Amino acid sequence: MCPLRGSHFENLVIYPCGGASGVRDVLIYCRDHKCSHHVEISADRWLDHVRLSDIEPDFVCTACGKRGDAEVRPKFSRKPE
Repeated sequence: MCPLRGSHFENLVIYPCGGASGVRDVLIYCRDHKCSHHVEISADRWLDHVRLSDIEPDFVCTACGKRGDAEVRPKFSRKPE
């Protein structure tokens, strides 16, 4: 089981313009443990009020074809020190 499942990330709101969370990109993982395909995409396509958990059912894995079983995580950028 993924350690982030059921965590506060499910209610994280996307701020595509680098809002309070600083999330500009998201990581999308196939939850099928036999597949584990993942991609990184820009979050600019979604409105500011969209929650990550709301978009998870919309994805289809391009590797195994599984529909609606994605895990979407924010990709936080590292700040230069």
